[in-house]
Amino acid sequence: MAKNLKVAALILLSGYMGLAHADVTRMKSSVNREETPNQIQENLILPYFFSTETMGFNLGVGGMLKGWHQDQMTIGATAFKGDVSHGFWAGVFNYRINDSERWYLSANGLLAYFPDQRAYTGARQPVAPGDVTPGSNESNNEQYLEADGDSNWVDMKLEYALPFGATKDSGIVDYQLKNGMLVSAPSGGKEWNPLTSGAMVTTMRYFSRFQSFEFESQQLSGDMSAIEFGLLYDNTDFGTNPSFGSCQYVSYTTSSPWGDKDYDWNLWQFSASKFFPLVSLNMLISGC
Repeated sequence: MAKNLKVAALILLSGYMGLAHADVTRMKSSVNREETPNQIQENLILPYFFSTETMGFNLGVGGMLKGWHQDQMTIGATAFKGDVSHGFWAGVFNYRINDSERWYLSANGLLAYFPDQRAYTGARQPVAPGDVTPGSNESNNEQYLEADGDSNWVDMKLEYALPFGATKDSGIVDYQLKNGMLVSAPSGGKEWNPLTSGAMVTTMRYFSRFQSFEFESQQLSGDMSAIEFGLLYDNTDFGTNPSFGSCQYVSYTTSSPWGDKDYDWNLWQFSASKFFPLVSLNMLISGC
């Protein structure tokens, strides 16, 4: 019988962070185009294929639907299949809870099986004195586990649009576009004042990941989970595609209380961006 061993959860975290942050916190908004004033819903079905060194040739199909049930809400799903690999992802984003003005829920997850997936860890095996621990700062890129196995994750987020600035009266900012350009008043960017300009969103997020590695002699597996608390201040003119203004996000992440006690950890993060208008569209068209 295959022996189950846990892979270091902290190493799984490092591989997971890129996937988890694909769905970052954003201000809540809806976009109305003058050319199609009655077309709120957008949908897309896209078949695709790809080939990689480890996964080989894969076929898949994905789809999304935006504006169904609620203007700002998006639903998406995709599935792919290769010779060994297969996976299914689905998610719902920016669902306004019970049609409330300010509470939003997003959730997405992946169930997948990959060939030759890697984990830079020693699977908690004892390390001889003087040897380098796999996955540590002193280790090299040849110290890893590699085998076929599952790779599953889930990401859930609860957000609240604070009643200040552009979201003082409503949790959603409505933008009007003409020929792809913003014609309604900008939501922020002219001054840096969270009480009067831009939008602030608080977030509480839970995410977890599970991986397994199927060797001939044994099966290794590992999992991790964490909780994140964050605050976003989007002080741009157009949150979907900014031309000027700034954006800041600060968060605190900690391992979940019901997770592996041997790998307790916490992380503070801060990110900031600034946008500058270089040239106007009218100037480009006129050749100035």
